[in-house]
Amino acid sequence: MIVKNRHCNTIISKDTNQLECFGNTSATLRFYEIPWNDVPGVPKDCLCDVDKNRLIPFTYFSTSNVVELRFNVFGMNASDDFNTLFFEGNWKYIKTPGCKKNLRYRGANGEVAFSYPTPYDQLNCETNPRVIISGLNKYLYVKIRGSLMKHSTRKGNATVKTIFTGQKCETSNRITVHTALYSATICPYDTGYRENVVEIFSDGWYIQKEKDVTIDGLALDKVEIDRLGTELSKTVTVEFYGKEEAEYFIHWLELTRRRDVPPNGLGLFMMKPDDCQYRCPELDACINSSVWCDGIEDCPSGIDEAITHCSVILQLPPVYLFFGALGIILSSFLTSVILWKTCRRRPRSILQTRLKSLSSDTAIIDDRDIIC
Repeated sequence: MIVKNRHCNTIISKDTNQLECFGNTSATLRFYEIPWNDVPGVPKDCLCDVDKNRLIPFTYFSTSNVVELRFNVFGMNASDDFNTLFFEGNWKYIKTPGCKKNLRYRGANGEVAFSYPTPYDQLNCETNPRVIISGLNKYLYVKIRGSLMKHSTRKGNATVKTIFTGQKCETSNRITVHTALYSATICPYDTGYRENVVEIFSDGWYIQKEKDVTIDGLALDKVEIDRLGTELSKTVTVEFYGKEEAEYFIHWLELTRRRDVPPNGLGLFMMKPDDCQYRCPELDACINSSVWCDGIEDCPSGIDEAITHCSVILQLPPVYLFFGALGIILSSFLTSVILWKTCRRRPRSILQTRLKSLSSDTAIIDDRDIIC
């Protein structure tokens, strides 16, 4: 590989042990794995100005059957030709043990578990990514307990990176998240005393037009458009890089946009009564009824598990609650009156009972006491 006239460095990431490009990335050779045909490619290694004594020839081992090599070059001038921008390689297929676990996740909500060391039922799956697939016309909201270390936004064939320096991470384990436009590296937390949560949304959630294939005026990657179509993919891919013993959980929730109401008020008659009956107000999104009061806090605020929504008594109509409370108050009052009257009657003694059974003109004489 030859890349000249550009100040770019290829270094090994301490988080994922992958090669990353820093500096002038107008000429790069990037590796993408395609584990699934309906999911955007997962970014892997990146090569630019490579140290020939240390990294060349570069050998890459894939975990999927399809690997894409994208040799992207921008800003060429008259001095650029095949002598300054060039690469070649060869490949061969090798047989390796496959992962037998289903790594595709679907549903209204759920969680993905990562652990190190790898459990027996997940052998040969250590380096394989997991993908969360949303339903039709739905988006994904993914939350991971941890802190964001660095992220990059892929715009067209360029990558704009932001690195957070000084972020202290108490573990060498890492979780990476990928969408069609976004990648992030997260320091995960496996204990409950930390409240930091990293939130990820499907591509297109904050975009007004789903079929708008430009972000900030830059076109999306043409390779992804040709392979997946012009609509933004709503999948979220996650990877785990384990080095220390721990266990982590990634939670996801399907979202649906609230239907826009026309300003003239006619939409109030056109909308169904149960439209968006279950929703997360802080996300301004509708959620599936099956996740409402299911014992798991899916909304960021936990409103889907609030006692005001999940208590059977508090869900009764206000009229029922009023008469029910009134009945309880009356019952408590009557019970108190009966107990008070009962306690005022002092029980007769055995001696008084015996005296009452005698006639009035009878006297009992005892050596010790005289009672008339």
